[in-house]
Amino acid sequence: VPPSPRSAPLAAQIFADAGFVLLPGAVAPELCRDLAAACREEERAMLQRDPGEDGNRGAGRYSLGEAQKTGHLLHRPEWAALIDLDEVTPVLQQIFEGDDYLCAGAGGDFVRPGVTEYQPLHMDLDFPGCRAHPDNRAPVVTLNVALEPLTWRNGPTRIIPGSHCVKEGWSDA
Repeated sequence: VPPSPRSAPLAAQIFADAGFVLLPGAVAPELCRDLAAACREEERAMLQRDPGEDGNRGAGRYSLGEAQKTGHLLHRPEWAALIDLDEVTPVLQQIFEGDDYLCAGAGGDFVRPGVTEYQPLHMDLDFPGCRAHPDNRAPVVTLNVALEPLTWRNGPTRIIPGSHCVKEGWSDA
């Protein structure tokens, strides 16, 4: 869906049906550039502390937010700038039917070259107080910003349409 405040209802409906929606261009190229540079800084710092590349999500696999004492990177301006984007906020307001939602954190992930194993399927519902809604609405929305081209070779995030309605979660899927 090309992002604009007028397309927010359609984007929210697609999200409700599929559990995800693509908003091309919702994050300005300048912010993507700054965010990519900040990610590289964080990656360098993490790899200095982990020369064996054991990772914090399996060998060679890292979560930027989980490596922080705060559990997120909102203290960095590059991540804080993602909180209230002109093209995303109207979609969130439609999804949550108003302004009664909050930003619970910000982070990112990276995988070192040569890692061939996928991360096990999981739902990002491990926040305190996060419960599935009885009417199958997603209780959490994650904004993923692709900072590199996503191809089958570099293992992008797997999104399973409709998985936001699974109440029992994933086992060893």
